[in-house]
Amino acid sequence: MVKKINGGILYKFDVGKIGRISIEREYNNTLNLDTDGISLMREVNAFAHSLDFKSKNNVLTNPNSYIFLIKDNIPDVDNYFEDNLRKHVCNNREFIDFLIDICFDESLNMDENSPDTMSFVKLADTLKKLTDFILYDDYSDIDEQHTIGEDDTETLNFMKNIKLLYGDNYKRATRAGAGSNDVSLEYPDEYYIPIVSFKSYNDIKTIFSPYISPEFFDNLSIIIGYSNMFRYCGLFTNRTNTYKSLNKLYHLLIYYPFYEDIAEKNKYIRELYKETYFTLIEITKRIYKICTGSKLNKTNVKSMSRSKSTKKSEKPQRSSTRLSKK
Repeated sequence: MVKKINGGILYKFDVGKIGRISIEREYNNTLNLDTDGISLMREVNAFAHSLDFKSKNNVLTNPNSYIFLIKDNIPDVDNYFEDNLRKHVCNNREFIDFLIDICFDESLNMDENSPDTMSFVKLADTLKKLTDFILYDDYSDIDEQHTIGEDDTETLNFMKNIKLLYGDNYKRATRAGAGSNDVSLEYPDEYYIPIVSFKSYNDIKTIFSPYISPEFFDNLSIIIGYSNMFRYCGLFTNRTNTYKSLNKLYHLLIYYPFYEDIAEKNKYIRELYKETYFTLIEITKRIYKICTGSKLNKTNVKSMSRSKSTKKSEKPQRSSTRLSKK
């Protein structure tokens, strides 16, 4: 019989920060780092699994010093994410209305003949708003709430602060304390030649600035953070197209055609937008079904959509943003 837990520490993860750290992780994994960089990458790799609930490296079977969940307290480990939605966001009418709005917002459905007028800004804002609704519960008997990563704290200090936060909460929630088996890189052997120090997000953005405009790079980081938050959450198995698309989005910088001409860049961007939009709609429909027990489709909520549209005096113009540099 599962022990009944009252309260619970609630965590909200800022998708922008998750994306920036994910970019640092992917980029620095390609470098020959010095010992300080390798130490920091050990921490980054461990933190990367904080929201991984369904994979061979998930935090429920491979705890590390950045796991905020206390496995023994979770009523249903296999369905943690779904149960967490039902507990904290499914009864929020604003959230349900937002899911419906996503499904019917035609401005998010790209005109593939106009790659330079795609509203990446609006898409990024929508992803940010969706993830901001989601709260993660550690099912402890402590009533607190923490937002992880809203500021621009450099990664080294960010990691230290989060480890202290999790560690303190674990000590207060359980006698045994947190797990400590970090996902780590091996330290270099005697033949290893260190070349570079750890590159921060701003360093990486500057390196790529001749090929990707800084504004667009920030939007890409939100897409990467969003994919990190959903690809292993448990809503989709690794055999589904949605999971495959999310996993591809997580690694989007690997495939970005940096050295190709503007036509190839825009082709990639069109596909990237379509892939992101596809996953957004699939996630929206899945969460709506979890929360309401009904399918989200245009027939069921057509009247609601029409009601909202009559309140708008005019159709807003889509934002235009420069996507990439020639």
